[in-house]
Amino acid sequence: ELMLLADSSARPIVSDGDANAKISDLLLTDAQQVTLEQKRYILVKQLSDQTGWTLMILYPVSDITDGISVLRWAIVVSGAIGLVLFIILSFLLSSMITRPILRLMRAMRNKRQGVLTPNLTQSYTTELNDLNMTYNQMVDNMNRLIKLVYEKELIQSRTELQALQAQIDPHFL
Repeated sequence: ELMLLADSSARPIVSDGDANAKISDLLLTDAQQVTLEQKRYILVKQLSDQTGWTLMILYPVSDITDGISVLRWAIVVSGAIGLVLFIILSFLLSSMITRPILRLMRAMRNKRQGVLTPNLTQSYTTELNDLNMTYNQMVDNMNRLIKLVYEKELIQSRTELQALQAQIDPHFL
């Protein structure tokens, strides 16, 4: 870092470093970056209205940009870690949602093949639990109706058998 204080006629009042030869060029330039002795600097100038003096601070660009590569590396690494965490958590979340749906679908396919068993799995979401409960109620209702129809057919067949036996018994007397 170099600091220069020059009067209104571009003569150095206070200076550290060897930028004295270029003070007049520095006073006239409006650029924010200047090159002195093959080194780039950021130039900050402030003119005093009361004294007419100009304070110039030259800060090396390399000092400012040294930490950028470390920062860039930290951002890339944290972004990669964030991406990996996002993928893992997305997979876990999607499996928490899809696994109960797949179980319910499997139970429904078994119902199509004639196996009427309720799906006893619990889900992490209320909606899937409601859907599962409704399916289980439907299976219970269907099992009850099948049992009722079976019992009615059994009673009907017994009644028919008794009627046939009643018709046959007078013939054998």
